[in-house]
Amino acid sequence: MKVLENIKDEQKALIEACNRINNEMHDKQGWRNHDVFVSCTFASCYIIINMTINQIELPLYCSANNDDRIYYEKSDKYENWYPYIKRKFREVKEQIYDVKL
Repeated sequence: MKVLENIKDEQKALIEACNRINNEMHDKQGWRNHDVFVSCTFASCYIIINMTINQIELPLYCSANNDDRIYYEKSDKYENWYPYIKRKFREVKEQIYDVKL
């Protein structure tokens, strides 16, 4: 049962991280941020995190792929969800801004 407890903790931490980021965007941009937000989906044993911009979903993370969160050997833990999502969000944002039309 310990594994199930860890999964619940992981899901709770991820939901809290997404809510925190969405609230930060709202605080900075007011009601304009309803076009940009992050969301998480739990499907069976998979976790999916998306960033949505004007109803277009961009993937930030999928547990079925390689986990690219920073791994800390000393503590034997992965990067927390909040800094990870912020980092990936910035990477996607920079890639969008680099597009030249």
